[in-house]
Amino acid sequence: MIKWQVRAIWPIVQLSITGAQPQVLSHRVEDLIQHMPPEIRNVPTNIISGFLGTGKTTAILDLFTKKPDTEKWAVLVNEFGKVGIDGQIYRANDITVKEIPGGCMCCAQGLPLQVAVNRLLGEARPDRLIIESSGVGHPAGVLKTLKGKGFEQVLTLRAGICLLDPEYLINPAYQNNERFKEQIQFADILIANKTDLASTAALHAFALLSQTFDPAKVHIASTTKGRLNTGWLDYQHRQYTQEFTFETIPSEPSSGQSSEWRSHTFHYPEETLFDITALKHWLKNVGLTRLKGIIRTADTCYLLNYVTGQVEITPFDHQGGSYIEVIDPDLNIDSLKSDIRSCISG
Repeated sequence: MIKWQVRAIWPIVQLSITGAQPQVLSHRVEDLIQHMPPEIRNVPTNIISGFLGTGKTTAILDLFTKKPDTEKWAVLVNEFGKVGIDGQIYRANDITVKEIPGGCMCCAQGLPLQVAVNRLLGEARPDRLIIESSGVGHPAGVLKTLKGKGFEQVLTLRAGICLLDPEYLINPAYQNNERFKEQIQFADILIANKTDLASTAALHAFALLSQTFDPAKVHIASTTKGRLNTGWLDYQHRQYTQEFTFETIPSEPSSGQSSEWRSHTFHYPEETLFDITALKHWLKNVGLTRLKGIIRTADTCYLLNYVTGQVEITPFDHQGGSYIEVIDPDLNIDSLKSDIRSCISG
């Protein structure tokens, strides 16, 4: 009965996002949450945040390789773009996942998040819930929803973990981005990822940042390739409200670049085949903030992962057509379309 009620409300939820009385619908979802089966109570819940390209999905995959065999974990992922590439990656690794596309996890008064959590808990009944927030998301809004009416008996919030690329700390475009600062502010645990790729200046900036928090973070550490300690998941969750700045970190003046991020997804039918050599060459010079995709060649399919000059291309089991998702404050769609077309075989 609960599953039927939750599914029945989904068409109404879609209407609510365009402005049809979200508050009323939110109360209905709260009622459904409160009538969860008695065995779904106090599910340990962690929010994994981090700006675009910091390695959140890689870190969560690593955590799943270390989880107790007796426990069932599930992931709720909120991607900024409209295509659920991360969701496909999780499913390829046999991980139970629900997706909220479009970066809207905290919009419509938290309604999409409420419904998605409700469905995931009711269907998967996990022993732990991990929420991967959007790379440009607002953790404050997510926390507010998870602490709201209905979830207080169902979820037990544990430490929120923020992954940070140290190079972002010495880049004015990130220093002046409020969402970037908010993700750091609201995290219980702050982890510098990709330290093997970071410059000396970036590592020094992270060391300076680590000393600025008052109250102090629950834990601060460094890692590579998204390797996290599962013990961190059970650290306590606190409420951080004091804002901080990057005043202790030397930086260049901002160029005035817009901090409003845009995304666009290019779709290609299954019969369209890409030239992997041409694609690699293009990615070396593309100059975007973030790019993800799944493309088909004559031989196999590949997963594309690009972050500000760092490129990973790995074989990936995929059925269907190709798509490439780009994220950047300044997107020239026509130019990108032409560049991608030049990477198509034949």
